[in-house]
Amino acid sequence: MPMLANPSDKYEGYVPLSMPDRRWPGRVTKAAPTWLSTDLRDGNQALVKPMTIEQKSLLFKNLVRCGFKEIEIAFPSASETEFAFTRKLIEENEIPDDVWIQVMTPARSEYIKKTFDATRGAKHVIIQLYTNTAALFREVILGYTKEEILRLTVEHTHVVRSLAKEYSSTYGTSFRLCYGVEGFSQSDLDFVIEVCTQLKSAWEADGRSEYPVIFNLPSTVECAPANHFADQVEYFCRNMPNREEITVCVHAHNDRGTAVSATELALLAGADRVDGCLFGNGERTGNVDIVTLALNLYSQGISPGLDFSDLKGLMDVARQCTDIPIHPRQPYAGELVFTAFSGTHQDGIRKGFRAMAERHAKLAGTGKPKIWAVPYLPVDPADFGLSYKAVRVNSQSGKGGIAHLVEQALNLDLPRPIQIAFYKTVQDICDAEARELTVDEIALIFRRTYHFCHDGTDTDSSDPVQLRAFNVTEGDLFEGTLSINDESRSVSVDVEDVRSTIISAVNQAGVYSFRVERQEFQVLPGGMIATYVWLRDDTKEGESGWWGIGTARDATGSMVRSVISAFNCALDNYKRSNEPSKTNNHL
Repeated sequence: MPMLANPSDKYEGYVPLSMPDRRWPGRVTKAAPTWLSTDLRDGNQALVKPMTIEQKSLLFKNLVRCGFKEIEIAFPSASETEFAFTRKLIEENEIPDDVWIQVMTPARSEYIKKTFDATRGAKHVIIQLYTNTAALFREVILGYTKEEILRLTVEHTHVVRSLAKEYSSTYGTSFRLCYGVEGFSQSDLDFVIEVCTQLKSAWEADGRSEYPVIFNLPSTVECAPANHFADQVEYFCRNMPNREEITVCVHAHNDRGTAVSATELALLAGADRVDGCLFGNGERTGNVDIVTLALNLYSQGISPGLDFSDLKGLMDVARQCTDIPIHPRQPYAGELVFTAFSGTHQDGIRKGFRAMAERHAKLAGTGKPKIWAVPYLPVDPADFGLSYKAVRVNSQSGKGGIAHLVEQALNLDLPRPIQIAFYKTVQDICDAEARELTVDEIALIFRRTYHFCHDGTDTDSSDPVQLRAFNVTEGDLFEGTLSINDESRSVSVDVEDVRSTIISAVNQAGVYSFRVERQEFQVLPGGMIATYVWLRDDTKEGESGWWGIGTARDATGSMVRSVISAFNCALDNYKRSNEPSKTNNHL
């Protein structure tokens, strides 16, 4: 059946709250919320193949390592695996003293009792009780009236309170109550507030509890824009009696693709706690992505209280435990997130790194913060154990990105004319082979294109002009051995005459009229010197010439190698064609 021309015949839009004095739009987030990971419970129930006890144990250890202080570990009454996992963590002392475990139970006495049995001996436990307040779910699935939901919630809160007292006395466990308002975003908010008020009173029947009640407000199914969810949370926070005595938690699902936005706005609206999963795992389109939320805060200079320094390692564990791949465009974590194919982006990144390095150098010794600011890179991937080397090249790439890779691989800051020439070489190969090129491939293409030797050797054995060896004496005398078309020639001249001597030797050997028209020196990090020369042959009318590139520890050696590089580019071109205008090193 095709899409409807008028979808309003089938679907109703959301009804916005009338709250003209809403406050959340003018607020700014300045601190991280309390985080609860529900990867082991809500995330686990959404898997095609639920995790084994071993997998859950591995993921639990990594959640602790990341710094989570509240972790929902299981639904103990749902299966023996869930019950056994809870017992394993407790009996094997795998739960740090400062970590609260959370377990979930429906509002049924026998399930509540089994849930408490599972937590015997734990130090800190949050019991999450839940009922559904949304009319659609309450009436269609449960068949309950509002009054029945209210009665059942209060009754079972008393059950939880009684068991919490008993188990606290017997095992010394500290208990907190979390009430999950299932269907919150589709509920009558005044009814939600009534249920929560009476639940709080039932939990604190003998006086205020040591730990505040947590009210978990989920968008069980995301059915409206993020701003509407924020309005609902603010309405709850403003109308719930004694707001300061409770903790407000939000649990956003991603059915509309806006779970992160909805959560961020809900925090502005008054929420204190966020319930979600690493990388957004969960039912349907998933729960809110805690990694994205936390690193969004981090990118604004706010400590999230979670450590994702080894993001790749965490991704590997998540994949191993859930058997769900992480999308290459996943925020922060995806393989292609810190990659640029567009030439404009590549050039911006390259220039951004250079400009930032210059800014930071000026701040040395001032004590002022060295702020990160690179176009297209809102955060430094190195903070998460990732790399900038992900810049890759295909037919859409530009000269700036290619030059950046050459700089990474060979430490050369190419002048603009060489960027343009080499860009054409790489683009032709990408087009011909219809694929991207790696950094190593680009470095190899560069070496071959410019007959450039960067690894300690001087020239390739197949090159027509080769520098066998050279030395510059203390008296500024250049002594070296050249091979021109397999004939060796010794050169011993003053350094000021080296270039003209070598050019003359090559010209005489081949009856050429080569001359160097342009020469640039560049000091590289680590003390190396690069020289770029522009070689012309005056016998070729209209011929622009060839670039040559050389590096050495001294200016003379660098210059000699650049001239030889240019000779080999020119002679290689002559060898392949009587019309040298077809070479990619030729401008």
